[in-house]
Parts: sequence; structure tokens; C-alpha cells
Amino acid sequence: MSSANQPRRSKVLSLENIMNPSADQPEKNTFGDKPKVDEIKAENENIPIGRCSLERPAGGTRVSGRKGELADISVDGCLPPSIQSPVIFGKQATSPTLSVDLPEVAAYELRILQHPVRARCCGFGNKDRRAIDPPPVVELILLDTQSRPLPPRDQPRLILHAALYDDTGTVDRSLVENSWIDPPETVNAITGTHCATPQLLKDHEGTLRLVFLFTDISVRVPGTWRLLFRLCDLLFGGPGSLSPSGNSKSFGRPLLATCMTDCFSSFRPKSFPGVLQTTELSKALAEQGISEIRIRR
Repeated sequence: MSSANQPRRSKVLSLENIMNPSADQPEKNTFGDKPKVDEIKAENENIPIGRCSLERPAGGTRVSGRKGELADISVDGCLPPSIQSPVIFGKQATSPTLSVDLPEVAAYELRILQHPVRARCCGFGNKDRRAIDPPPVVELILLDTQSRPLPPRDQPRLILHAALYDDTGTVDRSLVENSWIDPPETVNAITGTHCATPQLLKDHEGTLRLVFLFTDISVRVPGTWRLLFRLCDLLFGGPGSLSPSGNSKSFGRPLLATCMTDCFSSFRPKSFPGVLQTTELSKALAEQGISEIRIRR
């Protein structure tokens, strides 16, 4: 029988052939006279990357994977820019840590950089709501164990809450009754954004400060008022929050510091004298991307 009429023999693939196609074939050296990967002793420790490992022979850097697969990624002994990383490759591969020990924060202090002056009350609707002018700005000062100020740095777990008080600063006027609806309801006397998180910004003199901005807060009713700010810790009761003694390793307290603004007046729309000129501090903050602050020229 001629070879043309002979039936084709199908090759039966075993599980070993499927998982390792080169198991029944002689190993090929894709680099000509270069030594094989398993004959090379790496100068540095192998770092696993998925199923592959990095080896650094004297002649360059190669990445080897399954048996029979080899790719030379070295160019004159240098790694390509796309994979150069001090965190992954070589003995310098260490987890990123802070090289400078920051001093521990033992206490906080609040200082008002910009007091509110006047407001146009908005009643119980939100269609024509105007923010307090100028927007209150409160600085957060970090203190060490000796009550000395520390350089400002981010404090993401802290928030500052605003509440409305009378002109004496002793009576909380945060709630007011809305008698325009039936039955009457008790609502918040201030509307807008009552809470703020700290931001690192420069003032009009170029000094970096950690500040809270209240650019969207309005008063519903006319009168003479003051704002009370309370500094709170979102991690209250957990590790890392300040305790009354200042020990950050014990359980903490919810209220860390308070401060109060000077008196300001809220007017009915018909008697409102108008907005003030933009302060230098507000201009400096707006130039740093605080779009909520309107510049009046």
C-alpha cells in the first residue's frame, strides 16, 4: 500500500504534553551559544512575579517562566525604562516606608483666620440661598507633648462641625420651628454644608496652613449670631485617636477642640446691605483651586 493511501495516525496528547508542550522535545537554546537559564547562577535573589522569576546573570537580565521559554530583556545590562522599578527589582525591593519619623500629635488647637460679617437669610427654602460673607476659615494647629506647634500635615480622620449660637455665645440656636407648614416642623437654623475636612493651603502671605473652609453655609432666620466650631475625631473609640490625657495609643474622645466666631448679622432679603469686597485671604484660597469662593472685583 502506498504512503498516500495509508491512514493518518493521530497523535495522542497526554496531560503532560498539554501542560508542558516541550516535555517530549529536546530543549532548544534560543540564544545560540549562550548558556541555558538553569545553568546560570543569579547574582541576586530571585523575586517571584506571578509564575515567573527574575534572574540577573553576569551577562544581562533575563526573565524566565515555564521550561523552554526564555526572553532576553536586557540592553547592555540595563532594564528597559518600562519595567525599571526600585520597589520590584533587585535587592532594593522593599516595601515603601516613611524615612522620617514624624513627631506625635498630642493635642489640637483651633484659630479663626476669617470671621463672618453678614448674611442674607434664606428662610425655609433653598431657591435663593446665599452663603455667609465672607466664608469662615478656621486653622487647625497641631501640638506636641510640650504644647509646641508642629508643622502642618494632613489629618484625614478629623472633621469640623458648625453650629449656630446666639450673640452671647451661650445658647444653642441650631434648631428653629418652621411654622409655614402644617403641622410645624423643627429644622436646622443653618443650611448648606455644616461640616468640613482640613486642607493644606497657603494664606495671602504665602504661609502653609491646615485650614477648614465653610464656603457653603447659610442662615435661615434674621438676627445676630455666632458660629461655634467643634473638632471631632472620626476614629473615636479606636486605636490612634487622642485620649483626654493626650496618649494616642489609648481610646479617644469625640470632641478635641472648640472655637467661636465674632458676632455677625443675618438680614432679610429686602434689608440686606449687600455683599462685601473679597478679602485677601479669600482671593489667595480661590487662586489655589477653591472654586466655591467667588471673587468680587
